[in-house]
Amino acid sequence: MNKNQLKASTIIGHNILNDQGKQIGTIKDLIIFQKDGTVLALISSGFNFGESKKYHVVPLAAFGFALQEKTMKDELIITLDISKNELKNAPGFDTDNWKQALDSKFVQSVYDFFELENPQLSSSQNRI
Repeated sequence: MNKNQLKASTIIGHNILNDQGKQIGTIKDLIIFQKDGTVLALISSGFNFGESKKYHVVPLAAFGFALQEKTMKDELIITLDISKNELKNAPGFDTDNWKQALDSKFVQSVYDFFELENPQLSSSQNRI
């Protein structure tokens, strides 16, 4: 395993640390857009109110991936340069409303929040 080639099963269920080494959430699932290969991670941060469960959405490009050498096997460290409080304000959706996560305006709001270029826009502009 290296940090440039990751299996989905390796990162799903993995804890996310901020730059101070504190856990801020867990990767629960991935959304992969077939058209352009865009990958968004669904994060549970423990901010669930009432009966509904909310996932925050983070572009895979926003994460840092590092391998920490251990005696028996390398350990993957996934970081996100954001506080737990800031993550609470990141775009998200109620798990009962998956359609929202696939909406192009919602996806753009995710990229805007993390100040990243949306590959869906650049790939469609390259086709013109």
